[in-house]
Amino acid sequence: MLKRDDHIEQEIVPFSDSMGNRILNLLDNYQFDTLPGIRFFSELSNVTTRTLQWDLENEGFTYSGLKEKWRFKKAIDMLENSNIRIKEISQRLHYSNVPNFERAFRRWTGTHPRDYRLNLL
Repeated sequence: MLKRDDHIEQEIVPFSDSMGNRILNLLDNYQFDTLPGIRFFSELSNVTTRTLQWDLENEGFTYSGLKEKWRFKKAIDMLENSNIRIKEISQRLHYSNVPNFERAFRRWTGTHPRDYRLNLL
């Protein structure tokens, strides 16, 4: 699933960080073919899925909330700092189609990604 063979537990994830930040860090630093589910991160952390969910809940997160936070941050970054087409942004963020990405972006910002980019000019 990862496109890198490094030992990601030691290289990227500092153990002093919160579990939510560790997951966001992994999502930021690795190219996934698809967005991994919570089971992937529980196995990586050597804990049960329920324990990981509990740890995230104690930090005020859910796994789906973390994925959404990551997608939002990446979408804003790509719209502000590149000329990448919206279709490609949608693909890079692992949306099944462009309208799903556009709906999510409108939910986050109240505007269409194209209009958000135009307002930056």
